[in-house]
Amino acid sequence: MSRLLPAVIADTAAIRRRDPADILTQDATWIRGRFGRVSRECVAVVIPARDEEHDLPATLLALARSTVSVVPIVVDNGSQDDTGAVAAHLGARVVSAESGAKMAATQAGLRHAITNLATKDVLFTDADTLVLPAWAETMRRRLAATARPAHDPDAGGLLAPGTRG
Repeated sequence: MSRLLPAVIADTAAIRRRDPADILTQDATWIRGRFGRVSRECVAVVIPARDEEHDLPATLLALARSTVSVVPIVVDNGSQDDTGAVAAHLGARVVSAESGAKMAATQAGLRHAITNLATKDVLFTDADTLVLPAWAETMRRRLAATARPAHDPDAGGLLAPGTRG
């Protein structure tokens, strides 16, 4: 284990203790500056959220510290509070999903990422989760190491008639 890891974990935990209002006022410009650089190399992060205006600032602050470029997609899942406004204020893309079902919200975020972003990598997290700075980079590397070609029958892919695997 890296000698830096305990310090990184402690620093990430300190985010949770911060007042969300302070994050919205003191860190919003920095957070917005870290998001939105859409490219093939960025990682889309889908965050389904319902009534998460209190937890979302810490989650997006933690995500903004990522070691790779991330584009958060907050799916406002029928919130009765200001979840969508908080997410937009902090630079996240906001997608509305009124169904109330978390899986439907997750799928709406995935559809947005596939349709609107050039990225090939999409990750998922919850609105009350604080990720470590290397989370997206580590997940991308591990997924790439285990990825199979789309035509791999063992991965659920199908071959067109007359082609070989």
